[in-house]
Amino acid sequence: MEKVTLTRVSVTDKKKDGTILENKNGKFYRIGIQTKEYPEQWINGFSNETVDWQEGDVMELEVSKELWNGAEQMKFKLPSKGTQLEARVDKLEQEVFGENKETEAVINVDEDKDGEPDKPF
Repeated sequence: MEKVTLTRVSVTDKKKDGTILENKNGKFYRIGIQTKEYPEQWINGFSNETVDWQEGDVMELEVSKELWNGAEQMKFKLPSKGTQLEARVDKLEQEVFGENKETEAVINVDEDKDGEPDKPF
């Protein structure tokens, strides 16, 4: 994933012939963006939901290049919920454990200070 700053945004739910974009899951949207990081190229992607992106927004996207009909094109994907969650957990681990998360101390909350299991009374 990489952060990109939007400079232009185009969102449509129609094909070039004017018909609605649909698949087995229903209507979807074609999104074209230009960014500060790739100023000369349009980067295209799809979404099942409309987006309210504006010029100047900073987005975290999965950007890739793809060969299609002999031409190289830029594509993006919105990060999946799992990818977003993994990134958040990694960031929290970094803040809590620092660089040495492999050597983190394991704390057993069921043991008393003397090493004996806590008693409910």
